[in-house]
Amino acid sequence: MKLVSVSDTFAVSPQLEPSDMRGLADAGFGTVICNRPDGEEPCGPTAGCPAVRRRQPSREC
Repeated sequence: MKLVSVSDTFAVSPQLEPSDMRGLADAGFGTVICNRPDGEEPCGPTAGCPAVRRRQPSREC
């Protein structure tokens, strides 16, 4: 996962995977904003994926 800091409290990245959520939480990130619509990629995670909501790695979505 490649993060680009925009400011001290805001960063952007390419598409995140559910497996990235634990690392983000461990790094102190409290909020993840996903601007990609569900279904944009056939096998991509959805915003409703439990791993994304809980910040826990999973491939159940």
